[in-house]
Amino acid sequence: MSVAKIALRNLSRQKRRTFLLGGAIAFGVMAATLVNGFTGGLVVNIEANVSKMVAGHIFMASLAKDSHKRTIMTMDDSLGLETAVRALKFPVAFTQRRIQINAGLVFETNSMGREVDGVDWKNDHFLLDGLKLNSGRLEDLADPRAVLMSQKQADKLGIRLGEQLFIQAQTIHGQQNFDAFLVKAIYDDSGSSVTSNAYIGLGAAAQLLDMKPGSFNLFGITLSRFGDIDPATDAFIAALPSNLRVLDHTKNRGKSFSDLYAAFKKDRQDVGPLTIVMNVNDELAGIKGQILAVNSLALLVLVILLAVVMVGLTNTYRIIVFERSREIGTLRAMGMQRVQVQSLFVLEAVFLSVGGALVGVGAASLILTGISIVSFGHPDSALAFILSGGHLSWRLDLVTVVLTTGLVAGMTWLAALFPARRAGKLDPAVAWRTSA
Repeated sequence: MSVAKIALRNLSRQKRRTFLLGGAIAFGVMAATLVNGFTGGLVVNIEANVSKMVAGHIFMASLAKDSHKRTIMTMDDSLGLETAVRALKFPVAFTQRRIQINAGLVFETNSMGREVDGVDWKNDHFLLDGLKLNSGRLEDLADPRAVLMSQKQADKLGIRLGEQLFIQAQTIHGQQNFDAFLVKAIYDDSGSSVTSNAYIGLGAAAQLLDMKPGSFNLFGITLSRFGDIDPATDAFIAALPSNLRVLDHTKNRGKSFSDLYAAFKKDRQDVGPLTIVMNVNDELAGIKGQILAVNSLALLVLVILLAVVMVGLTNTYRIIVFERSREIGTLRAMGMQRVQVQSLFVLEAVFLSVGGALVGVGAASLILTGISIVSFGHPDSALAFILSGGHLSWRLDLVTVVLTTGLVAGMTWLAALFPARRAGKLDPAVAWRTSA
């Protein structure tokens, strides 16, 4: 019989002891895996939600100051954006042009503040592909005065399909402006994970902000593969016309757009135009840093917990070696070498740790799956930004799981090594005289 088979048989001989030691290891791994799964899911949800907010994985804006030193955001297709996109070697799903407006929605005596997006109804697949209408038709949105609202907004304002809505906003030159629109469609936002916006046509939004026809203030690129974001961002910047003054992305990587916007606005000497190209990873750099810190803390707690377990494991295997002294003597008398005896006890510990780790990962996966089924509230709730359709999702990083299992196996190997070496050094005659 091989040493590995004997090691597995010995684990089954002391079921209670194996269960307690393996259970302690499984609990530690389960706790670390739960943290890893939750944080992985948070990153996925936040990435998706931020992409929705900025209309793509990569986004571009152009900043300038007018004669009154007011910061304005506006650009048009004369910048050769589509040419730069076609030059990319990375697969692009689609591009979209948006005008983002901080506006007020007014219906009769009711009003509410909300972001309104001006969109290209024919080409904004980022919005239209996932849209579910409760009432109205997409075809009706071609009306220059059409507005698309969420069900939540309509309920708060008490407005219905076909009624008139006023939108109030500040133009790029600082004046207050408002215009009347007709509610042509209402969409279902019950599965939305971010604050629901209202949408009007790109031309109507430009008119509301007193921008030139054909202008927009945000250009978004949605890639086919999320993992291409960083290299595709650098490639897009390199493909832009050389006469554009583009902010150095390599020096500002990880900074949010709000930080860069504030820096430009504060700089009284820089009047622009300044082109900023960023991606979702830049916006999430701070959040991902915090999540990494949480994962690191969880790993540290796991190491401390395992250290305590390993002390108990070392003492347990010292007792096991003493209890099996006569068995060791028999094995040695039958020709088993010292290295094989040592390997026998080490393999028992490693099998125990790997088994416990697998049970811990499996238990954590079941718990994460169960929690992901639970609904955690309405899209306008405080948790909306980290949810997907009102649910927590999860994702295990395979590398982290393998590293955690390897760490557990390595620490268990160290804990069992010293008692195992003692067992390997036992003289058969002395072992036979030892009684447990």
